[in-house]
Amino acid sequence: MSFAGGGARGNGNDNLRDYNHRRSVAVQVVRDPSAEQPQVPYRMAPAQQHLQTDGFISVTSRKYRKFQELLHGRSVLERWLIVGIAVLSSVCFVLLVKRFRKGVASQTTCLSDECLISATTIMQSMNTAVDPCDNFFEFACGNWQNHYVSEPGQANSWFIERTRYISMGITKILGDLDRKNDLRSVKQARRLYRTCLNTDVLDEAGYEPVYKVLDRLGLPRTFPDFTTASYTNGSVFNVARTLALAQRYLSADILIQLSLEPDPVADRASLFLGPASGITSPLPESLGYHRRRPRASKAPDQTARVILLLKVRYMVSVIRELAADDTNNATALSKLALKILILESNLKRETDAEQPAKEFTFQSLKDFMSSNLSDISEDDMFDWQSFIDGLTEGTNITLTMNDVVFVRNPKYFIELQAQMINVPLEEFQQFIWWKVVEILIPHTTTTMARFKSSFFESIFPNLKKPSRKEVCMDVTKTFMNLPIAYEFYVRDDLSVTSVKVRKMLSQLQRAFKGMIEESKWTDRVTQQVTSKKVDAIKAEIGYPEIFETPEELEKLYEHIEIREDEYLQSMLDVKTFEVASVLQEWGKPIVTNHSLSILTDPLEVNAFYSRLHNSITIPAGILQMPFFYKGVDIVNYGAIGSILGHEMTHGFDIEGKNFDVNGKKTMWWSQGIIREYVKRAQCFIREYDQFMLNKNVYLNGTRTLAENMADNIGLRQSWLAYKIFQSENDVQLPGLKDYTSDKLFFLAYANVWCHKPDDGSSAVTEDDHSPNNVRVVGSLRNSREFADVWRCPVDSPMNPSKKCFVW
Repeated sequence: MSFAGGGARGNGNDNLRDYNHRRSVAVQVVRDPSAEQPQVPYRMAPAQQHLQTDGFISVTSRKYRKFQELLHGRSVLERWLIVGIAVLSSVCFVLLVKRFRKGVASQTTCLSDECLISATTIMQSMNTAVDPCDNFFEFACGNWQNHYVSEPGQANSWFIERTRYISMGITKILGDLDRKNDLRSVKQARRLYRTCLNTDVLDEAGYEPVYKVLDRLGLPRTFPDFTTASYTNGSVFNVARTLALAQRYLSADILIQLSLEPDPVADRASLFLGPASGITSPLPESLGYHRRRPRASKAPDQTARVILLLKVRYMVSVIRELAADDTNNATALSKLALKILILESNLKRETDAEQPAKEFTFQSLKDFMSSNLSDISEDDMFDWQSFIDGLTEGTNITLTMNDVVFVRNPKYFIELQAQMINVPLEEFQQFIWWKVVEILIPHTTTTMARFKSSFFESIFPNLKKPSRKEVCMDVTKTFMNLPIAYEFYVRDDLSVTSVKVRKMLSQLQRAFKGMIEESKWTDRVTQQVTSKKVDAIKAEIGYPEIFETPEELEKLYEHIEIREDEYLQSMLDVKTFEVASVLQEWGKPIVTNHSLSILTDPLEVNAFYSRLHNSITIPAGILQMPFFYKGVDIVNYGAIGSILGHEMTHGFDIEGKNFDVNGKKTMWWSQGIIREYVKRAQCFIREYDQFMLNKNVYLNGTRTLAENMADNIGLRQSWLAYKIFQSENDVQLPGLKDYTSDKLFFLAYANVWCHKPDDGSSAVTEDDHSPNNVRVVGSLRNSREFADVWRCPVDSPMNPSKKCFVW
């Protein structure tokens, strides 16, 4: 079910998430800014499984998200070796840098451990053979990938490196023995981890847990046929009711996606319907490779055929194993499996176009779906009443056929009804049965796990299979991320860090307001209302405030009871509770003043902005080097400062400008101001369209517009805030005596984006974020301050005479 909740918390409003109203420096699917933007904020999914695509606007790219999945493909030993190599490399540099203590030390040279580390980090990344005015990214990051190991063909970055570091800490926490004073939720997290690891118990349980779910959903225990779609009492299989029960008890979108979102008119949460994407399972899977998409650069048709055959083979293996009967005719089953995939493909043909939601009632939607069909009987119509009954089963919620529902892509529902008329009922039953089984089987026996591994390894032979420990760490983190983060919280003291970052944010707000007030294309009224929104930006920094009162944290998880002999059912119980909790919010006012930090992963190396709440979230995970150094403030302004500026700018980017100070989508600027704004935004589109990614492959400046604007405007904010700070503070770093504080600012800015790209380009062209090197080069090319500090000649590669800017 696509009601977005934070995994396993199930506490009403905290399960409501604003899908398209939050941006982060990391990842997001950005659509054409001229198109109507759908609002999909409350989707029920495992925490961190939909974190970025379901809500927050983040700072890192889609490739970083893919790494978070791929990371689990490494063994713990390998990860320790990787980090060990990096640490040894850093130690060598630190020892070298310490030689500067006698020769370089002065009143303006910082020689603290943090300064040594920051100097080392910057120095070892640089390639000083490159002219900074030719390519500053290569100058600042040209040697970075020589010091940080990644597998051949795989991307790497600071975001990935620091995520590795945190992942090792999580594994250790989950592997520790329970202590008497540990929170109950922490103990439950360890129990889930142990239960996942105990494959002997899973094998002993066999497929009985799956059979119980199928029974509850009204599906046969074995693969359906023409005899299972009709019952002895004369009734037939009810597609609508089973789809609703799958959403109610599995949180699974099958054929239909159901979400709870802000009503377009009224201040309340309303139901939205749309085509199911069919991509993400509501339960966590082996994230080491399961969402990777094949690159078919040479023979896409042949690759698609091969993948299709592999999928059919996988389906047949599962069907025969679940039936405990290997005598089933493989050829006949293959044909049936192919029919399932064809049905799914036919329905997906109507899901390509993103359309604004239209208002219906359940009754009017039922009539609309059959409007193009003549002589359709009542029995053949999609049974929305049974859908409603199944969805609200076991709750005190009352929905009727006259209640309003908002529908995206109504044409899809017409096609769904047509397919239900033209396709035999048993084929729909087979399709739904397979979708349910496909969700459940990864969490059963080692045999089923082997089937799935073989399937993905056949498609991606170069991707390493994740270990069981890594799979179980991901499962546990999906459901219990806050208790895990709490264990980090009790070991860390970020109080001083949080104060510094909050002060920095205040300086950034002051700088941003100055930029707005100095802009010649805005009138006084626009400057005032825009500055008011800047002042109103809220920030949650570090760990969630709820950690200060652990008894409140415990309440979020008090409904969770992990049973060590019922691994799958324990997870499903959590999903059932979450769905019921989110459904309870239907029709209630939207709450925008509750804490957002518990809706994100506190350990994620990222940062987020929410349009609906006009709020920035800076998780504890990003408050570590090279994004933040304790005691090295000048470097911090270029690093975490620019990320803060990036997030703040999302409130005013091509999409954020449509939301006022209270997070309401409205036109709060005049048409004339918007025209002037769009004129300046077009400059960024034209500029970034010129960046070549690979041979004959160019960046999409329209797709990446919001992120590019955030990078550019955020950089200038952080620079001006840094100048406010520098008026009172000025230091040098050891080993970097030739670089002024101003130059260190830009080196620190570039350093956080140092990376090693992977061998492909398909993900880059689909990402809302520009590649890291383009992010650095593009923003610095538009910075007059950069050109002045580095004395780059006019019309040199890093100092074009024509620059893009908004404020």
